[in-house]
Amino acid sequence: MSSHRSGRLGTNIGITFFRQGMSLAVGLLLAAIIARVLGPNGQGKYSLSILLPMVILTLFNLGVPSANVYFLGRGDVSVSVAMKTARRLWVILGIAGTALGAVLVHFFADALLPGVDRNLLWLMLAVFPIALLQAFFVSILHGVQDFTRYNLALFLLPVLTLAATSIAFFAFGWRLAGALGTYILAYAASALFAWFLLRSHLRDEARMDHDKTTDGYASRCIGYGWKAQIANNLAFLNYRADTFLINLLMSPTATGLYMIAVAIAERIWMLSRAVSSVMLPRLSELHDNEELRRRLTPLATKLVFLVSAAIAALLFILARPLVISIFGDEFAGSIGALRWLLPGIVVGAVARGISVDLAARGRVDLNLYNALFIVAFNIVANVLLIPRFGINGAAMATSLAYTLNLVAKVVMYSRISGNKWYEVITLNGNDIALLRIKIESFKKSGKLAD
Repeated sequence: MSSHRSGRLGTNIGITFFRQGMSLAVGLLLAAIIARVLGPNGQGKYSLSILLPMVILTLFNLGVPSANVYFLGRGDVSVSVAMKTARRLWVILGIAGTALGAVLVHFFADALLPGVDRNLLWLMLAVFPIALLQAFFVSILHGVQDFTRYNLALFLLPVLTLAATSIAFFAFGWRLAGALGTYILAYAASALFAWFLLRSHLRDEARMDHDKTTDGYASRCIGYGWKAQIANNLAFLNYRADTFLINLLMSPTATGLYMIAVAIAERIWMLSRAVSSVMLPRLSELHDNEELRRRLTPLATKLVFLVSAAIAALLFILARPLVISIFGDEFAGSIGALRWLLPGIVVGAVARGISVDLAARGRVDLNLYNALFIVAFNIVANVLLIPRFGINGAAMATSLAYTLNLVAKVVMYSRISGNKWYEVITLNGNDIALLRIKIESFKKSGKLAD
């Protein structure tokens, strides 16, 4: 077992949480600059243009990143095999995804993304193959639990995007097209940096004379990954269906207002994403220690719930001064949607932890079945509520969908793990005692023990 695999769980969560906190600050600054320079309409077009390659990325990664984390976390495959397989699949998927994107832009751009310049969509197609390669590389760092390099690779993207966008706006006077062009350059630099960070693992394996064959891994990767892929596709659609529908039923300006609410609300997921990133490979590694796995997931989800709920309550109170001070009076229309999103964001944070546990057990099929129902519900709710309540209706629909998602996940998890449903969301005496032990350990050593 490498030193990365044996790293402490609390330390890895801390590193990931710190990176996400820094990304939060950078992301909010970037969003504020874009909003103030481009206004609500330009903000909406920027968000929709970026959404196109991200949708294609979600459709065409075949679950390879999830499979890399699962199999590398279990120790079933070497880094060199994962790298060779990823490169082969990248060529195939990159061509297929780019071709689909070209068809969508040429024939369906006006129907899918009305109000967005077709030339901008052609420009943003370049993001897809670059983002796909970056996702493959980063997932390998994630799978071997090298969270220092993993977080460095992820943090570079928002930093470069902020720097490049600021230069485009303030040094050259570029506007929407300039912001999108610099987004492509930032992704390319991030992918190159992730490859550079992976080289140390490849050198270590070369010295240990690992098996370099790739036979069989591609089929195993896709065999696990396609279920995770469809579940991820549906989850992404669930996250972004409201954005598409607001643009279709209202306007890019309304989309821009709503995306500001989403950008703020989803920052609450910072902790849950940090915990989930560390938990997936660790829970996969614990496939032969069910007792520890049964204790670890409920404790993590309860802590995520408590912290997320506290932050959401604070955001609800401070929503108006926060939006106005950061983004300006033009975005005051975002405040109501932000408040309606907060309950769904909190329960979504808890559901993410349960999804990770199911995936680590190899039961990505359960995430898939649940996602099918939730997406259908979310779309119907958005169609019913947006015409009546505008972007506030979209936020209501999203919160309802996330709540149903959590209820279903808790039921599935309790049946598979043997834990009671209430043990996932309520602290008990054992949890409090364990937390006290960890706090005392942290005070003495400065590190959180597993």
